[in-house]
Amino acid sequence: MPLLVGPDTPLRRGVSESLRWCCTCGARSQKGGITLVIQWEGSRPCPRFPSRPPFCDLGGVPVRAAPKQFGNPSVSRAGVFRVIQGPEPPPEAFDESHRLRTMIRAVVFDVGECLVDETREYGTWADWLGVPRHSFSAAFGAVIAQGRDYRETFQIFRPGFDLTEEREKRAAAGQAEWFGEEDLYLDVRSSLKELRADGLWVGIAGNQTSRAGGILRTLNLPADMIATSDDWGVAKPDPAFFMHVVREAGCTPAEILYVGDRLDNDIRPAAAIGLRTALIRRGPWGIIQQDDPEGDRVATMRIDSLAELPTRIAAFNAAMR
Repeated sequence: MPLLVGPDTPLRRGVSESLRWCCTCGARSQKGGITLVIQWEGSRPCPRFPSRPPFCDLGGVPVRAAPKQFGNPSVSRAGVFRVIQGPEPPPEAFDESHRLRTMIRAVVFDVGECLVDETREYGTWADWLGVPRHSFSAAFGAVIAQGRDYRETFQIFRPGFDLTEEREKRAAAGQAEWFGEEDLYLDVRSSLKELRADGLWVGIAGNQTSRAGGILRTLNLPADMIATSDDWGVAKPDPAFFMHVVREAGCTPAEILYVGDRLDNDIRPAAAIGLRTALIRRGPWGIIQQDDPEGDRVATMRIDSLAELPTRIAAFNAAMR
């Protein structure tokens, strides 16, 4: 889980105050197999990678920094650090020249509205709340159009609503979350199968419960890995989620294409640590955010169907040769 550290956070011995590069991938340190990614909040854009969202004003080189319990405090620096624990990205993650010549070797998919049509799921939540499905959908769209957390929709109809508790109540009542083959978008199986036939590693990773992960695995999708935020103990848009993706794929970030429907939860945070991204235009977020200019600026490619991916990736890789 992210660990918030105050302005006088001690840094590891030997950190130089003169290191003024910005590393948008985050400065990093490793102890006992745990990576500590230190992000500088509220800073200026990165001079090395200006197209990426600003995260820190340290980096450029692997600045070693850690909270006190991880060793040898001796240097302090003003500012607020966010320390993220996660797997160690490969050194190439910090090499922009490597990124510019790298082909896509792995494709990882978000779940909701990327692979699974969630119409049934949100409809059953409206039923559980005892409100018309049309009213729930309208409120849901209004909430996300305003850039708010979709979970605020539940508060409109039932103030104090706790999603985790209500999931447990639904399960106890025999109405647990569920989706099946009929809820998969029609382009899912054929597209994943074709990508694997093209020699690409295919993964599925999204913000889902352990139960949803179990359901996905029973569908026998043509994928090399299926994981959820519950499995990893960290959820998007936390960068640590995407670092898990990097570790599981066994590739450098620039060799991974993450496919999702949301700019805020999928595309921006994945791109921020160096992954390639594909923004699919479907589902509530895909439609509401489709005219956001960041979609063209941040995403590696934009698609309307997963069926476009094999051809688009082949063309991208051919250009890298």
